[in-house]
Amino acid sequence: LVLHGGRIAFEHYGAGMTPTTTHLLQSVSKSIAGTVAGVLVGRGLVDPDAPVKEYVHELAGTSFEGATVRHVLDMRTGTAYDETYDDPASDVFLTEVLAGWRPAAGDLAVANVYEQILSLGNARPHGEVFDYRSILTELLAWVLERASGVRYPELVSETVWSRIGAEQDAEITIRHGVALPDGGICVTLRDLAR
Repeated sequence: LVLHGGRIAFEHYGAGMTPTTTHLLQSVSKSIAGTVAGVLVGRGLVDPDAPVKEYVHELAGTSFEGATVRHVLDMRTGTAYDETYDDPASDVFLTEVLAGWRPAAGDLAVANVYEQILSLGNARPHGEVFDYRSILTELLAWVLERASGVRYPELVSETVWSRIGAEQDAEITIRHGVALPDGGICVTLRDLAR
């Protein structure tokens, strides 16, 4: 889909998809989480320079001690998280099992993504380097939920989706009661363009 001057200039659907078919955005979902965060910062509900443990008290004493919301937004926490998608021993593989996107190969050490966040260690001090880790978007959504008192799907609806003139509802993967904003949002092509 190509927009020009706010109008659709070109639109094509393949593989049986139509204008009403929702499609999994994968990591484009992270941009929606960042947008929601921007709205909550603008409303004064989230301080980007505050420690994340001020919002999610369970993070006190974990590897996220000393990490700020900005570190999470910039993916500059020191969190050790292996993002090797095809390695069954990697952290992201476990995240995908917890999301229900991959089958479990046995008993799991944690019950959901929030427990996985709490179990992570650090590779370096917070704030040093950018290191792409999907789990940080999960943490960001947890911070946003706690700061607003509203579940992540409702936050997306209220702050973004209800304001863009969307033709259809977005769908958000929820597993074990936890939304998966790092890659679990499905939308139509036209609504994505909006």
